[in-house]
Amino acid sequence: MSLYYLGIENLLLFVISLELDYSDRTKGYSLVYGKAEKWKKVAELYGKSKPSRGKGNKKGAGVDDRRPPDTTKRLLKNNDSTNKKNLPQKYQSYSHYKNSCYITAPLEMLYNNYLHKMDWWSNNVGILSNNDSGLKKLYSSFTIRDNLDHFTAKKSTLNGAREMIRLHVVEKGWQKDGEFGSPTLWFENVIAEEKSSLKLLSHFCILGLRMWQCESGHVRIAPIPFKPFTPINGVEDFDSPFFEVHTSLIGQISAFFLEKNKLINRIRPDEPCQHSRASTKFTNLCKCSKRKINYQEFVISWPSTLIFEITQRDGDIYNSSDNLDFPLRLSYNEDDLELIEYILTGRVYSTSSSGVHFYSKIIRSFNEQKAVLNMMIWMEG
Repeated sequence: MSLYYLGIENLLLFVISLELDYSDRTKGYSLVYGKAEKWKKVAELYGKSKPSRGKGNKKGAGVDDRRPPDTTKRLLKNNDSTNKKNLPQKYQSYSHYKNSCYITAPLEMLYNNYLHKMDWWSNNVGILSNNDSGLKKLYSSFTIRDNLDHFTAKKSTLNGAREMIRLHVVEKGWQKDGEFGSPTLWFENVIAEEKSSLKLLSHFCILGLRMWQCESGHVRIAPIPFKPFTPINGVEDFDSPFFEVHTSLIGQISAFFLEKNKLINRIRPDEPCQHSRASTKFTNLCKCSKRKINYQEFVISWPSTLIFEITQRDGDIYNSSDNLDFPLRLSYNEDDLELIEYILTGRVYSTSSSGVHFYSKIIRSFNEQKAVLNMMIWMEG
């Protein structure tokens, strides 16, 4: 009779070992060969490995005599949680320091853009030989952050990635240490440092031409200023004849974007002739008193990263931007030619009209499509 019970016992232990193997498999653990068979370990744990080498039962309640443990401590004895990993509970971002929100809020969005355009940053910015370049320091800051393990990242390392940019702004004299600053001024200066490289400028700046012509026939042609921000004023930019007819589209950024892709042709009734302005520098030019100007502007090339700056001030009056509608995608396709399409990746907000504090909201996940080649960042302040 004892042999019968012993056979049942060993069979039960073998089944337990199979259950443990199955549990390991479902968790992704590999079953490594060359070690002791797991059923033998289980048998040894419960007091028997083979009838000829039994260790015998121990007295007293506990795991070894196959009775339930007496205490919670014994139940949790083998519960090893050291190898458990949990997903990050929050997105680690640049922390503020010395009123640096005007830097860290745009940095947050630029880093998100970097994640989508790593190849461009690596092939065009990472190869810059001037390590004192603000754009090169941005790249270094992003790579430091990108290589961090969210589980073991040290706060000092993240602070160092921020300080690399903040100290550059202070050392260049763009802002005094500890003072509130503009989220657009420092980045404009960073891009201006690369004014000799059209490849770098064209990634952030619109390339286009402007033309002024007075009634006397004086003409001046000049490029659109190289600035990484495309300004939008919710009042002035929607007072064109197109929006006077299509009033329902006022505030729609998609309609504004389509209009920007067309030739801008306006009459400025009271503006000095550009020829007259030039004569103040060159005395050999005659002055022109005409003040009615025909102004034209057209875009030649849109940047890969399009950044809107919402300027809602009209003198001392602040106009809320709540009536501006930003879609998740902006697109333009003229006569079925090459598609221009941007996707929204983030925004910077100001807590007040005076820009006391800035913070950002970003979009970290969306459907990737090969047709979408350009990323978009929108700024509001």
